[in-house]
Amino acid sequence: KNKYHVNTGNEIKVQITAITSGGQSKLGTFALVLGEEEGNRRLPIVIGMVEAQAILYALQGVKLNRPLTHDLIANIFKELGIKVEKVVITELKDNTFYARLYLRLNDKIYSIDARPSDSIAIAVRTEAPIFVSEKVMQQAGLNFTKEMEEEIMEAIQKTEGKLQESMEEENVKIVAYMNELKKLEAELKEAVANEDFELAAKLRDEIQEIKAEIEKESSKGKAKDDDSDS
Repeated sequence: KNKYHVNTGNEIKVQITAITSGGQSKLGTFALVLGEEEGNRRLPIVIGMVEAQAILYALQGVKLNRPLTHDLIANIFKELGIKVEKVVITELKDNTFYARLYLRLNDKIYSIDARPSDSIAIAVRTEAPIFVSEKVMQQAGLNFTKEMEEEIMEAIQKTEGKLQESMEEENVKIVAYMNELKKLEAELKEAVANEDFELAAKLRDEIQEIKAEIEKESSKGKAKDDDSDS
């Protein structure tokens, strides 16, 4: 394991500016837009539906019944005392972005190769800063004046709504199951309070069946994950 310095000096701190739809020509894809904190440049990275969902869930504070992969990773880091120091978008090769996760364990810093979308999904869950190398920003960054920002703001707001709509379509079964689960859990609590254990046993079995269906639907969503970011 190699030791790394965290600060490199040629990195630009950014924040997530928007997550927008890829449009009719790129159905199922979304643009993750990173904007530099002290400047006008924006870096759009095309990501898939699953990655967009993972990032948006964290940004909106959505809590699912069971942890997603990125939640699991963040939980493992927390339990083991590993701190995510930062995420850096390091390279752009053959239209594919590359990133590194910088992790601190005890007195050592480890640099781990990772996809930008996965890295950022972890960063928003661990409140880690996000950076882009100056070289990548020069290669793929877009300059926006204040006037240009105002012109595209309305379009961004419209396309952001498409992600939520797509997420609802993709997860319509999960949403329905989770709503039913909440209802059954409330009924189970009431049945136990009334000492109606026969009804409680029935509700318990129904709850287990619904939890199994939620796990099944969640697995389907994970299977659609892509191999790279562009």
